[in-house]
Amino acid sequence: MLASGGLPGRIINISSTTTVYPDSGLAIYAASKNAIKMFTEILAQEIGDRGITVNTLLPGPTTPGMFDNMPNEVHEAAANSSPFKWIGRSEDIADVVAFLVSDKARWITAQHIVVNGGANM
Repeated sequence: MLASGGLPGRIINISSTTTVYPDSGLAIYAASKNAIKMFTEILAQEIGDRGITVNTLLPGPTTPGMFDNMPNEVHEAAANSSPFKWIGRSEDIADVVAFLVSDKARWITAQHIVVNGGANM
């Protein structure tokens, strides 16, 4: 079944890899981002019969963004935690969003997609 107007709907929530790789000092931030994951799972069940997919992106350290305010040592550690040895860019996230809103992602719902270049932080 399709959403009203005959077009499939897509909802993409943005969370954080802090929900997968917790770090000291981020308790409130990580908890709020975990709430987004649960919202995604429940909403996907509630509106899936209308042809609407609901997914969450879990970006790792990405620039530009709040990560820009971190000290250089943190930037280096983040870059070194990825096999690519760089920090994500906004287009790295945008490309995954473009896929999830496409018809190619019509069977993907209630999922949490980690977009962090394989980083372990």
